Amino acid sequence: MIDPLYLYSLVGAFALMFALAAIEKSRDPLRFAGLVANYRLLPAALAQPVSRIVIAAETLAAVLMVTPAWSWGVVLGCLLLALYALGIGINLLRGRTHIDCGCLGSEAGGISWLHVVRNAVMFCLLATCLLPAGSRELGLLDYTVIPLFLLASTLAYSALSLALGQHLNARTWWQ
Repeated sequence: MIDPLYLYSLVGAFALMFALAAIEKSRDPLRFAGLVANYRLLPAALAQPVSRIVIAAETLAAVLMVTPAWSWGVVLGCLLLALYALGIGINLLRGRTHIDCGCLGSEAGGISWLHVVRNAVMFCLLATCLLPAGSRELGLLDYTVIPLFLLASTLAYSALSLALGQHLNARTWWQ
């Protein structure tokens, strides 16, 4: 069993992440369609429709995670993270490290196995939300911890993304 505070905090953090990712992608859908096409996993004609589906799926996952149907949002989020890791992994095996991952906050620095590891860790964290939750009532302190957790997780994701970007920039500088 997992503590309800952990469950609400983690589901809230992932809802925020998927919402921000969908907003970022929807601001420039043609650019995102180009990123999808650049993965070369689909026929070029499917890049734009698939990019729209990805944006819609991220939006749906975020919305579901803040409703009573949150577990469906968790399942959809896990599926998205697994597909992202698979797509990145296939391109890494092809030697295509120069492409932009299309991730939230990416800086077009390329991809590496650290992207796959990051998505795998996020998948595992999100999947723990499907475990049975305890029945403990949340108290006043719990309700202050949840927004602080959202802030801390946003800062941690941003810091890790910046570190990953710097790692990739240093890698390309030497090449």
